[in-house]
Amino acid sequence: AQTSVNDATLADARWEEQRELFQQGIAALRRGHFKTLAGLQPGLRDYPLYHYLEYERLRAQWARSVPGKAAVGELNDFEQASEDPVLTGRLTRALQERLIATRNWALFLALKRSRLASDMPCSTLRARYELGQARDWDEASIGLWVQSEAVPSLCRHVLTQLEKRGAPPLGAIWERIYTAI
Repeated sequence: AQTSVNDATLADARWEEQRELFQQGIAALRRGHFKTLAGLQPGLRDYPLYHYLEYERLRAQWARSVPGKAAVGELNDFEQASEDPVLTGRLTRALQERLIATRNWALFLALKRSRLASDMPCSTLRARYELGQARDWDEASIGLWVQSEAVPSLCRHVLTQLEKRGAPPLGAIWERIYTAI
């Protein structure tokens, strides 16, 4: 009986120590001290909230840089380590948004093929246009064009360019009129 009491006391002490390390990690992250955070992380690997800390670290890291292929590798590593599809989905969305902000269209489209990627039709159209893959009307561009007023500015330029090249199909024009009414 004494051994199990000692084990429980040691486990409680370990949780308290990890809780303190986690709070230090959050504070380091908020200050942008990534080296300090890196030094704390090994002691937190089996802490239940470790993956949330890693999630926040990756988001902060990507926000401070122009993410490249290495970021996709980090995302894949996170997915395997966390085994949390919800948190991985959120992190994927954060990376997608950062790739849009930095106009890294090729990597955005590559990441879009991921099963956890968010459906971002306007950004996808813009990426395809910027990479020379959307020069004529197709189902995706027509779907956005029909919405007219609800289209974000990110892809409004693409739709304007497509209009300059030629009118959309007659059925799409009627659908847009119907939607407007």
